[in-house]
Amino acid sequence: MKLVTGSEARAVDERARTFFGLTDYALVEAAAASCALALRSAFSGLYDFGRVVILAGKGNNAADTLALARRLVIDKRLDIRATTILLKDPPPTVPVNQPMKPFDSNLHALQVMGAVIRTWNVKDDTLQLLLTQTDFIFDGLAGTGLEGELRGSAREIAEAVNKARESPGAPVVVAVDLPSGLGDFWLPGMCLLGADVTLAVEPRKACLYLPSARLRCGRILACEGVFPPELDLPKKAPVLTDFRQAAAFIPPVRADAYKQSRGVVEIRSGSVGTSGAAKLAAKGACAAGAGLVKLRVDKELWPVLAISEYGAIVRIDDGSLGTEKGTDVCLAGPGWGRDSARMRILESLIAEETRGLLLVLDADALHMIDGRVFSGNTILTPHPLEFSDLSGIPKETLLQNPDPHLLQTAKEKNAVIILKGHVSRIAAPDGRLCYIDGLCPVLATGGTGDVLAGLIAGLVARAKKTAECNGETGKAVFDPFPATVAATALIVEAGKAAQAEAGFCDAAEFARMAGKIAGAAWLAKEQD
Repeated sequence: MKLVTGSEARAVDERARTFFGLTDYALVEAAAASCALALRSAFSGLYDFGRVVILAGKGNNAADTLALARRLVIDKRLDIRATTILLKDPPPTVPVNQPMKPFDSNLHALQVMGAVIRTWNVKDDTLQLLLTQTDFIFDGLAGTGLEGELRGSAREIAEAVNKARESPGAPVVVAVDLPSGLGDFWLPGMCLLGADVTLAVEPRKACLYLPSARLRCGRILACEGVFPPELDLPKKAPVLTDFRQAAAFIPPVRADAYKQSRGVVEIRSGSVGTSGAAKLAAKGACAAGAGLVKLRVDKELWPVLAISEYGAIVRIDDGSLGTEKGTDVCLAGPGWGRDSARMRILESLIAEETRGLLLVLDADALHMIDGRVFSGNTILTPHPLEFSDLSGIPKETLLQNPDPHLLQTAKEKNAVIILKGHVSRIAAPDGRLCYIDGLCPVLATGGTGDVLAGLIAGLVARAKKTAECNGETGKAVFDPFPATVAATALIVEAGKAAQAEAGFCDAAEFARMAGKIAGAAWLAKEQD
């Protein structure tokens, strides 16, 4: 799913009018119908929406919200007698016998059916009380047409709603398209009306996934089918994906596969006190379906790790440079340390990367690459603080809007970079950018990053060997981006499954669950 900026969304609207001849009425009705369908699915257990307050500005976003309410009344999902429409500004005066705009016509229809119309007044305590005593609030104050921070009565209403959400028995807030106050310009500290559910009208807006704003958007529901499919979106738009979609780009394991054809991963990881990182990375690589995982560790760790049960071959790392013959992907860094011996090994791996070795650099390895530029065969896996050290961009600046910084660094490093977080972003040197919407708090535990690094290494190795077995090598340089996206989506899927099954758990459980999910997705099905 492509994501757009506010200005790009407005351009899509305009193209729908000029190229396809769609009127404002047609677009508003299509958006309202899609939102109603999403709501019916999300709240199917409710007979109706009980007491409702509708917040309306005066633009198309407000018109969508009013049209949505009208549809819910007709569908008998909303009791008009228990509905109040709270206007940001006084009701417009519509000339008699003149065609009405969608906002005016839907407001008029709801009023005739019995809705109470109120105009916001910050000094009216009954309005403040109304917001705390309702069941649902539908937010249609401001949409993509907003320029700059909420001001005046819109800001007052947003602040009153946010206060109401802190009260006992707080209302459920449903934002239409965007929570009011959110836009491409939004920065932490700006006024933003928090929502429990956002009805994301296509084309979906990228600002919904700004790191500091994501939690304020609540559960994001897709509202599709508003525009004709022929309506082109920007080619360079970021893409939102999940495991089901990303898994489709990775071919299944063939029924006649053998271990080398599933890819060989070598892991340089672990040190005294962090042996768990090496074990978890190896578990991740095995879970992703790599055919052979070789773990090279310090001799002090060998007695412990060699008897562990996780499918890897464990060898003592004698400090030799480069990788063993036949290695497809090398993962270096988890719990590894940063001394001069590690640096020499890392430099040898980077030299091998220029000759085609696929390299995954995580944790300690990220702190030793300085200004190095790669050959397109490397995947870097920083969290925000590591990315800040890598790029020199302050963490606070990065989290305001990571995209331009991430894309620029991926281009400068000539490497695929995954910026880990509750919304992970994966960038390629050629400008491709993908989001994985996480919001899976059980993953916020030590060792998750080690498992993810292993999943990436294992899945990239398997994808590379599949391409070779299918005779695809030689046509183009192997592209590690799709497999990196799929591995990132896999850890989120595994985390959610583990959370549902076991609640809080350790990273080893994520690896186990990832292997189960990966097997169901990619083990060979019946061949055509």
